[in-house]
Amino acid sequence: LVGDTAGMANPLVLEGIRYAIKYGRVAGDTASKAIKSGDTSEKALQHYEETWKKEIEPKIKSAHKVQARWLGLSDDDWDKEIGMISNLTADEFLDFIRADFTVSKMIKLATHHPMLAVRQLFNIVKGA
Repeated sequence: LVGDTAGMANPLVLEGIRYAIKYGRVAGDTASKAIKSGDTSEKALQHYEETWKKEIEPKIKSAHKVQARWLGLSDDDWDKEIGMISNLTADEFLDFIRADFTVSKMIKLATHHPMLAVRQLFNIVKGA
């Protein structure tokens, strides 16, 4: 499976076409190599699954957590959330909606937006 049917959609923007294209190619390359080698076993095809899960599954899981929190927000909390999001630069916003939460990007975000970082830390501790 590839794309939305494989769970490769970003729930924050309801989009998965980039993942479908990129990992569709990985699936095709993996299948082609398996056929050429004469080994189409599950093990031979495992590279595809391992690749996409390593590269994007953490982002998708993070995005699901953000979505779950957003779904529970009151109107006042939404106003606060939008206020914080509106202070992000275009690049920070794109990283956010792509759920690109690498350590270096999170540190940079915390440095530029300390109140957002404190709130996120509080939400992590509260959710634990």
